Amino acid sequence: MPLKRLNEFAEIDNLIGVDFVMVDEAQGTQWKCRATYETLCDRAAFDGEGRNWVRAWENHMGTIEALASTKYDAVGMPKDGSPLLIETLELTPLSNAKSCFQARG
Repeated sequence: MPLKRLNEFAEIDNLIGVDFVMVDEAQGTQWKCRATYETLCDRAAFDGEGRNWVRAWENHMGTIEALASTKYDAVGMPKDGSPLLIETLELTPLSNAKSCFQARG
């Protein structure tokens, strides 16, 4: 069952990334999700935003929420109670990143 964002609140932390809450309306449960700091830094670099990882969050929030929902549907939530993590290869797949390193012609 797809997750939906509970509200617009997100906790931004310079050491861990951005935490946000998604809800499974069918189950009536809420889940903490996280776009890691490293994931957002990698996306910012790919987008040409340098190290502006907060802008990467702002620019890709909808995609990050969709990735959290898809990952939840595929694997569920971590059993240990930790947040569901969105990681670099989910937000910035290698197939996209390769275009940054093409030889100049």
